[in-house]
Amino acid sequence: MCNTSTPEPPPSALLLLLLGLLGLSACGPPRRPPRHAHHGSPVNSLQLDLGGPGHPRGLVLLRPGESYDTARGARLSRGELAQRLASARVIFVGESHDDSAHHRVQAALIRMLARPKARTPAPRPRGAGASLAAGPLLVGMEMFFRGHAPAVLQRWARGELDEASFVKAVGWRHQWGMSFAYYRPVFGAARDHRITIVGLNVPLPLARKVGRQGLRALTPAELASLPRLHLAFARHRQVFRALLGLPPSGRALPHPGSGAQRPATPGHGAGAGTAPRSGHGGLLGRLFEAQVLRDEVMASEIVRALDRAGPGSRMVVLVGNGHLLYHTGVNDRLRRLRPSWPQATVICLSAGRAGIRVSRGLGDYLVATRARRRPAVHPNPRRRMIQRARPSSPRTSPAVR
Repeated sequence: MCNTSTPEPPPSALLLLLLGLLGLSACGPPRRPPRHAHHGSPVNSLQLDLGGPGHPRGLVLLRPGESYDTARGARLSRGELAQRLASARVIFVGESHDDSAHHRVQAALIRMLARPKARTPAPRPRGAGASLAAGPLLVGMEMFFRGHAPAVLQRWARGELDEASFVKAVGWRHQWGMSFAYYRPVFGAARDHRITIVGLNVPLPLARKVGRQGLRALTPAELASLPRLHLAFARHRQVFRALLGLPPSGRALPHPGSGAQRPATPGHGAGAGTAPRSGHGGLLGRLFEAQVLRDEVMASEIVRALDRAGPGSRMVVLVGNGHLLYHTGVNDRLRRLRPSWPQATVICLSAGRAGIRVSRGLGDYLVATRARRRPAVHPNPRRRMIQRARPSSPRTSPAVR
């Protein structure tokens, strides 16, 4: 039985949330840790015990305005954080998409990393080799599809478009749907420093097709356009389940409109022309396949962009936290593609006045911002549906999406 003091949303609400995610990515944990119906214990995706080699264990309490180095157990100023990031070839900065404070953090880090003096940091981030030679700084964004409107993005970086013209020319509402105001600081930083923006994400129709029908519904041509997909990583599956408020293992969710369960099939990597399976069954399996699809495509696009930009090039990657938590998403996929590239992961978190207690294993660095009251109605209809399906509790410090 569930604890009646914090009621579990009905199954229809959970299915509504999952169906809404077919058009989105699972970009972060619910606003409060949901309770599993069978044992009543909370599943908090921010407090998983996923320690291991190179991943610190234990919890840390962060208050608004604090930055934290998880490996060294040290609190940092924002400038010290930027200095420790500067030798990484790829810097992931996670976000809750509709949290303006997270985007201000991203913009501030971009500005600091774009300064010439950010080229000689100390100490270097974990895995870093020799200092990178001077090269261009790029900004990669989940919010744009791969290969989307490069000429428009370059014109923005050169200062040739005003905001209204850019939003229209780049098709922002179709590409992402969130209010452009959330991301204004990020785009302002890119334009002020003439930084090229690169779209990383898989086209939404392809991700939707996988979320609704699975990878096996893709045509040979569609599969040939994708990088190798790896679905057998148990750690990633555990984090993905936690993002949806589910325990580490259990039965798959039923296919909508059917009482039957699809049997889980062991996952494996797949090359062009073959479709792997996720190891989950039914709806949950297809959602996991869509999440892995996004992570693998974004990782491959990061490699493509930096190889094209040449030696010494770096990229700040802006994605939802759910693609980064516990080093299991796009950051892990990139590490497998380019193990020699130093990278760093920053997780932005929303903390109440009393702070937020989270796992040190979430990322390399944690940044806590002051939690804000979210709007009652989201301007985007699809996200309004998800927001209505997601429960909230004033007793819980806001997390991230």
